[in-house]
This record gives sequence, C-alpha cells and structure tokens, in this order.
Amino acid sequence: MALRESELDGVAALELGGAIATLVLLCLGEAFHRSAYFDVPVVCVVLTWIGVLVFTRFFAKDVP
Repeated sequence: MALRESELDGVAALELGGAIATLVLLCLGEAFHRSAYFDVPVVCVVLTWIGVLVFTRFFAKDVP
C-alpha cells in the first residue's frame, strides 16, 4: 500500500506497519520473559522513524 496509493496514504501505512511490528516484538519479548528480546523493538522503532523520513524525502513530493 505504501507504494500503490497516494503519498500521504503511503506514509500512514509505513507508520502503522512499524507500530504494529514494534508491538508484536514487544509482546514476544514479554511472553518469553527474556530481557534481551527488548532490544529488537527499540531498533525497530528507530528504523521505522528513519524509514518514514526516507520515504517522505524521496518518494513523496506533496507531503509537507
């Protein structure tokens, strides 16, 4: 959806996908009771934020 729809819809889809992936990884870390599994969601949050910036910079011309 991020590449097929309008630019604003693509940014929203990318942010939503990152948030869902982060929440799933947090739930898995809590379910397995392993503190080492909480590093991956932190990295996922940072990469999602950077990915939204890159998507907005290179693909979206009408998004402020």
